[in-house]
Amino acid sequence: MREHAHRAAAGVLLAVVAAGVAGCAAAPMSAADGTRHYEAVMADLTDELVAEYPAVLWETESESTHAAADAGECRLYLPTRSTTSDEIVEGTPEELWEAVNRVLGQHEFDDIVGLDEDTPGGWEVASARDARGAELRISAKPGFPVSLDLTAPVETDACR
Repeated sequence: MREHAHRAAAGVLLAVVAAGVAGCAAAPMSAADGTRHYEAVMADLTDELVAEYPAVLWETESESTHAAADAGECRLYLPTRSTTSDEIVEGTPEELWEAVNRVLGQHEFDDIVGLDEDTPGGWEVASARDARGAELRISAKPGFPVSLDLTAPVETDACR
């Protein structure tokens, strides 16, 4: 009986360890692969939003950069995509999330289900992440353009 209890305990421990390993983040991509992959995510997302909301125009600001972040992590910062005006997207937030989530699911991001809490200054922010630690943020505030920001950890010597 005692041996059976030890085996059962060992089985539970193994299951917990396996679940913990399965939940670990995937390794970051190389800077070149990450840039190609996440630029495709942004392009697909912008294309979907243009198709859903043809009256809303988008522009790209700046260029992709790599910079050191917390704990020595190197992050890719894609150019911000913003609407050309402060025009609010028609429809409900749920309809917007549905359009965005169609693209995010194709690129293995979590779904956006609502607004993030505790965003300062009257901004409304929704975010989604992938297993590698990339984060897409959609930010909006009355009187300001809507913006899309995407950052991701990457492996490169550019940050060292």
